[in-house]
Amino acid sequence: MQHYTDGRFWVKLISSKAFSQYVEHRGFKVRSLAEAVDKELTKMKATRGGKPARCSRSTIGHLMSGHRNTCLPHTARAIERVLDAPAGSLFVPQVLPVVRNTAA
Repeated sequence: MQHYTDGRFWVKLISSKAFSQYVEHRGFKVRSLAEAVDKELTKMKATRGGKPARCSRSTIGHLMSGHRNTCLPHTARAIERVLDAPAGSLFVPQVLPVVRNTAA
């Protein structure tokens, strides 16, 4: 069996507390932000696996609570656009190592 390391590009939330405060400051709740991000993803024509990309309420809620700190780049970009935040102010790019096992 061979092992090889690959990379997966994600973006990481800088601070869940700051993100929650920013969401509140802009007057959003979890549901309203998720709906607005969905609309922005549609406008951006973002896709995942050939289907239109979506942003669920649970994704927003987990980012705000700190249970999750990563998401896909197009989701992060849509969140920053909806919140009218400067690009890169809420999320930072990150390449996560992925180890794969293959039969020789």
